[in-house]
Amino acid sequence: MAHKIIKGYQKKWKKITYEEKLEFIKSKQDDNNFFFALVLNQDFRKQVGVLWLMKRPRFGETGECLFIYNIEVLEEFRRRGYGGTLMKFAEEFARKLGLQWIELPTLSYLTPAITMYENLGYSEWDYLPSPVKQSTPRRFYCKKL
Repeated sequence: MAHKIIKGYQKKWKKITYEEKLEFIKSKQDDNNFFFALVLNQDFRKQVGVLWLMKRPRFGETGECLFIYNIEVLEEFRRRGYGGTLMKFAEEFARKLGLQWIELPTLSYLTPAITMYENLGYSEWDYLPSPVKQSTPRRFYCKKL
């Protein structure tokens, strides 16, 4: 399916809490926060994925990176390559900003996403065990461009 990445977002995503999430993201956009939506070419109103990027200092390192704060593809469009498309777009965007590193967090149970990150050349550089029994451990990945 043909697609296009556009800057900004569309208000409708999921009827329950995702709209609130998008409104929160919209409120955070500034010179260091960037939000993109992946839409299908045949219907530019159909948003299939979102990407929230932040230019920020690297964790525990010198210099800046592009931090992928949020990447998500709607469930009905998963396993079709859209996540990889968004990741590759993030890498191109980082290069345009003159950044050499990308960092991102993920939850330990998101094995399809972890597999995708590793297949794209990302390495796990930190692991944060859950401080609360009911919470999910986080993994952190990075890639030098």
